[in-house]
Amino acid sequence: MYHKEFYPFYTAYAQAGLFDGQQAQDREFELMKSYYPSAARRVQTQVERECDRMDYEGSRIYDQYPDKLMLYHMCRKIREKVSGMSEMESLSGDFLDDLIQVLLFQEISRRRCRRNRCRGRGLWRL
Repeated sequence: MYHKEFYPFYTAYAQAGLFDGQQAQDREFELMKSYYPSAARRVQTQVERECDRMDYEGSRIYDQYPDKLMLYHMCRKIREKVSGMSEMESLSGDFLDDLIQVLLFQEISRRRCRRNRCRGRGLWRL
């Protein structure tokens, strides 16, 4: 196709600044995590480890509708790992379970969005 105006070659690449935005988001997320209380920081560490273990091509956390039972079992594994820590003794059982679920679902959501952006497709095309 012929254009009367000059178009530089890099305009052919859609969203050239996409990865700069992703890095800025990651820095912002790390800053906010540094403000977490110590108990929440320890739970977040275990959540990230569990998500790292489940982060592979074809993982069920990237299904369009993740299995609720699988997410429940992930929460149970994290609960078993953090229940022996001294900071967790002050937290009641239900509150700790809720904290684990919120942090896990937020981390999975963040990873799903990052993966979809890197692949160049929106959430509506999962």
